[in-house]
Formats: sequence, C-alpha cells, structure tokens
Amino acid sequence: MVLGLELSTWQFTKSLSVEDVRVLAVETSKGWSSEMISQRLTDVGRTHNIRYVISDGGINLKCALRLSSLVHVPDCSHVAANALARQYTKHEGYISLSKSAGALRRKWYLSKNVVYMPPVQRSKSRFQNIFPTIEWALTIVQEWERIPIEVRAELLFVKKNEALVVEMFEQITVVNSLLKILKVKGFTAQAKEQITVLIDTLTTPRGQRIRQEIATYLATLSSLTATDETLVCCSDIIESYFGKFKQKINPNSPHSLTEFVLTIANFAGAFNKQEIKEALEKITCKDLSKWNKNDASLAKKRKKIFNKNGMKKAA
Repeated sequence: MVLGLELSTWQFTKSLSVEDVRVLAVETSKGWSSEMISQRLTDVGRTHNIRYVISDGGINLKCALRLSSLVHVPDCSHVAANALARQYTKHEGYISLSKSAGALRRKWYLSKNVVYMPPVQRSKSRFQNIFPTIEWALTIVQEWERIPIEVRAELLFVKKNEALVVEMFEQITVVNSLLKILKVKGFTAQAKEQITVLIDTLTTPRGQRIRQEIATYLATLSSLTATDETLVCCSDIIESYFGKFKQKINPNSPHSLTEFVLTIANFAGAFNKQEIKEALEKITCKDLSKWNKNDASLAKKRKKIFNKNGMKKAA
C-alpha cells in the first residue's frame, strides 16, 4: 500500500491521521521483490510528484527506492525501536523480565490478582510498544510496600530487576518525547536542537549507545532536508490503516483478502461525487472479477482444490 500526503498544505500541528492522507496504490501479493515495489512506485510517480518516501529499513524497500531513484526518509518509530532493541533484545535481565511478565499475565488473567496483571506484550516489533510493560514494572517497584505480601511473592522478578526497569523507563521516556516532536512537528533544524538536548540526558553506557544511534539518524535527516524545509519522517499511518482494516474483518476468516481489501482506499472519506461517478463508469464488475481471480482468498483456493474432479461433500 502506498499512501500520499499533500506537503504543500500540511501544517505540522498534529500527527498524521487516516483523514490526512490518500491511498495512491493498494495491491496484494505473496511476496514483494524490490523490482515489484519499484514498478508500483514508478506507476504512482506517473500521476503524482513524489518528493520523498517514508518507510522502515526493509531491504526490499530500500533497494526499490534506489532502483526508482527516490529519496528514502527512514521512519522515526522504527529507528527508535531498533535502537532500544539492539541494547536489550539479548540482555538477560530484560529477557527474564519479559518472559516472567508474560507468564504472570497468563496466570493472573482470571484471578483475584488481575488488578496487578502486566499489560499485553506485542509478539512482533515488541520494542515499538514496550513502554506499557516498563511503566507497569516501575509502578510495581514504586508501590512495592503497598502491595499485599502474597502478591509481592509472585512479583519478585520485577523487584530483582529494579535498576534495569528504572534505566529503561528513563530511556523510553526520552525516546517517546523525541518521537512526539518528530511525529507532530516533523524534522527541522529546531527539532534537531530540541532532540539533541533530550538525548544528552542519556548517560548510562546503553543510553550513550542509544544516543549515538539517534544522533546518527538526525544527521541523516539533516542531509535530506532543504533549507527551511520541514520533513515528514513517520510512517505510523500505514499501520493505522491496516489496523482499521483488521477491525472490519474477522481475523479467523479465510475470506479476509477478497476484493474487500480495495475498500481501504475509502477509509479517509476524502473523495467527492465526481470521483464516485468516474469510479462507477470506469471500473466494471469484470475488472473486480479479474482482480479477485488473480488474488484469490484461501477459501476460494480450497474450494477449487476440493471441488475438482467431481468431488462432492459427503451426504
């Protein structure tokens, strides 16, 4: 999916929402090579002037942008999450804390101790949403003496990692603050100064390494920014679109990726009567059938297999 933002009218007063962007392309495939992505971007470029492209650091995406000679702006959310992940993914204390919190959540889910239960953790891209878990752990540490003794007995793993929790909380707080600046105000020379002040407060060895990664990222953005230009550097809106799509489908249904996926283009509601008229006149039922045939859902593929050669359901 390719989303577009009209830079000439964007005011940088809030983070992007579904209503602020337009779907320029949406397509499904079993896999996306850099050549395939490059071709889709070339198609989009025929009708839209692409100033730059914001995305994560996926190899196929970066290669596609090079093939298309397009400027790549690394997504700030992924950069920050990766900086944290590199410091803690293999850290024994964090691994123990994360696993124990997950096990305790499952144990306490329907128990009387549910009020103390850890928040849910993401299975993928965990460091993009790690703050709730660390905030929970810090609260446990701060409220330790007020927590019932029998509950404390099962929360000892948090107390044991108190120093780690405090360190991570301080780092994540700084990261959240700098992300708020970038997501709302975009990247400018002034934003760089504000963020530099923030990351200079990271003084532990791991904090210093995170600081260096963020500083390198800011230097990259500076090299991509023209004088007095404000750079959009967050692609969270893509995840928001897919999140909204998932809300409209049954996650256990084999029918998920039918032609319904094309309705993603209507989520913003930024279309008028003329566009509706043109769509009805130019897009035929035959076009939809062709698209549906090429992108068959799991249910249709199963039906094709089990109904061939005269196979029928048992009476």
